[in-house]
Amino acid sequence: MMGKNFTRYLKNYPFSTHLAALVGGASAASYYYAKRQPIFEYEDPIILKTRKEFGSDMQILTEKKLAPFTTSFRGKTGSALAAVEPESIADLQKLIQYCHENDIGFLLQGANTALKGQGTPNNDGKPVVIIRTAKLKEMKVLDIPDNNECKVLLVQPGLSHKEAEVLLTKMGYDLPHKIGSHLFGPTFGASSANACGGTRVDNMSGRASMTASGNMGTIAISADGKIIYNGILKSDKINSGEELIRKIDSGEIVFDDIEAPELEQIKRFMKSLFDHKSFPITNHRGENIFAGDGGEGSQAIAYQMYLIRKKPTAVKTFVVTFDDPKLKTQFYNEALLSVGNKNTDGLPIFCESMGSSLVYEIVRNGVCYIAAPGLVLAPKKLTDYFPKFLGYRKKAIAFAPGAYIAAESFAGRLLSRVFTPAPMRTTNFKELLTIQVADRDAMPNNIDAFEKRLETFLAKYPDAVRVIRIKPGSLDENIVLQIRNVAALATLTLSIRDKGKLFAFDDAIMPGDMKEYCEKLIKRLSAEFPGIVLMPYLYGHDLKQINHNDWVATFKDLEKNLSDENVRKIYNIQTEVMRECGGVPHAEHGVGDHADTDLNRDELVKLVAHRLINDVKGIANPGGGPERAFQKAIKDQSIVDGASQYARDCIKEQTSKKTLLGLAGLFSENDLLLRLDENIKALNQQHTVQTGYSQK
Repeated sequence: MMGKNFTRYLKNYPFSTHLAALVGGASAASYYYAKRQPIFEYEDPIILKTRKEFGSDMQILTEKKLAPFTTSFRGKTGSALAAVEPESIADLQKLIQYCHENDIGFLLQGANTALKGQGTPNNDGKPVVIIRTAKLKEMKVLDIPDNNECKVLLVQPGLSHKEAEVLLTKMGYDLPHKIGSHLFGPTFGASSANACGGTRVDNMSGRASMTASGNMGTIAISADGKIIYNGILKSDKINSGEELIRKIDSGEIVFDDIEAPELEQIKRFMKSLFDHKSFPITNHRGENIFAGDGGEGSQAIAYQMYLIRKKPTAVKTFVVTFDDPKLKTQFYNEALLSVGNKNTDGLPIFCESMGSSLVYEIVRNGVCYIAAPGLVLAPKKLTDYFPKFLGYRKKAIAFAPGAYIAAESFAGRLLSRVFTPAPMRTTNFKELLTIQVADRDAMPNNIDAFEKRLETFLAKYPDAVRVIRIKPGSLDENIVLQIRNVAALATLTLSIRDKGKLFAFDDAIMPGDMKEYCEKLIKRLSAEFPGIVLMPYLYGHDLKQINHNDWVATFKDLEKNLSDENVRKIYNIQTEVMRECGGVPHAEHGVGDHADTDLNRDELVKLVAHRLINDVKGIANPGGGPERAFQKAIKDQSIVDGASQYARDCIKEQTSKKTLLGLAGLFSENDLLLRLDENIKALNQQHTVQTGYSQK
């Protein structure tokens, strides 16, 4: 691993002499010479040692090759020593342990498409290595005995959702849950490691439990590289973390090795998705929806297990527009959810909402529309080159923002006239829903039943609701489904076009049509910052009430008026208003770098507990906003005390399940509790230094 220009390294990390000494680095003379002579090429001591440790086969990216991985989808830029691409899970574990021992932060990264920048390093003064998972993409499908409806999918962390979908489609199977941006290249492992979707401290993983038994379907490596969480294999099938890693790399795992969930557990899991989040939501305050949201992954995902399901026998797409959003509640109750929560196959398999302002910008004004046909006509090429495409696009916008966006939008308008159904471009609606309903072997008449409910509803409200029926398998259908996927890119472009800053909440659980929230937020922001709010752009995974809302704000002098203090104030106002309206913000998405603004006390306790179990030094995943939330939490000794007890309880539970392994074998509860005591002591020392509080 070669650092071509050590001067740049010194500029980014002024304390590098200390680091150099730590890893056997440079002399004072060479440091002085490198600092005074920009032309002088110097091999970074950390990179030099990494090369020696891992050999020349491991791909290590620095300088220009590193640059694309230090800037996120929405433009957040961080600093890193290098991007490293391990070729095996064994190398991944070894690399993490090496980073921990040398006080180097590491950040697991897939396609770097995280909307709020969780996969991009923070510039918080810590040297960081980005661990790219691009070469860790093995996939294995296991048959479930006497069950043709479902199979088990095992994936390494670098496999993208899109790559899996292509392979599964050939088999006639599908993932039961997709994220909105799955076509843009996000991988299975990086999003979980960076806590997209919340952190379950009690299960030491980045996803909520998939089954009633608590089987996470995840194998994760802790921040020190020595503890491995096994949520896939039966405890009697594995003796050590080293053996587990070898089995993953060699592809030896078979169905009899894994703790496969029962079909009844899958049904309960699917039911719970809609029990907690089905429309309309009255009030989620105080409910434990996403346990432990906090943007705090603190481990590297090494392997994951998913349940895949046979594709539907038929799928039909509908676009529903509302002139009166108040009718949306009745539409859900009478047309969508009247089948009941127990019959999840009767619910839509896809339900996305978009506010009219954003639909108009995309399909009428053409903002970023060209990405939609691109994803349909050449998805593999677009996703393979997505980071490069974004990089070139950013350069073009920086060179001539007005001209480039105008040209791109002009092309988008022309394409929209060809591919988008006319009512989506011309109707003066307030809100739009895209719905897909499916027939399955077990429920062959679901589409017909939905059509009948739809006709009954339209007969009651003939003038306020319009329905566009899309021909199955058509180009129109594929384009309509992609319009929602370009929403985040469109709002980012709108902020550039209008010379503003984008304030995004990705994601938030919100009740109803968000009308109350928007009105209150505009009022509060206008009072605090007169004249800055341009427009809210609303979209989301509607059936589960996961909404995204992006706000564009402008100032005459962005640098002066959008100080860090003002940015945090705006996020705080968003969070307060959301909670007043019964919404629940996602910590890691909702405010990105300002995650401490929307974490309640319970979430802070779990965040600190997670750090105590995994990563008291804060080495793992230094992206997004967890560090600020953590620093906020440890100022309250009662939170630290609560987290210590919570962590103790988690360890007792996990050791009883035999899910925690070291490289040499299973840990005993006593071993882990001793380790926890050391971490608590270290945390309290840090706490004392920061706050002047001395624990009794």
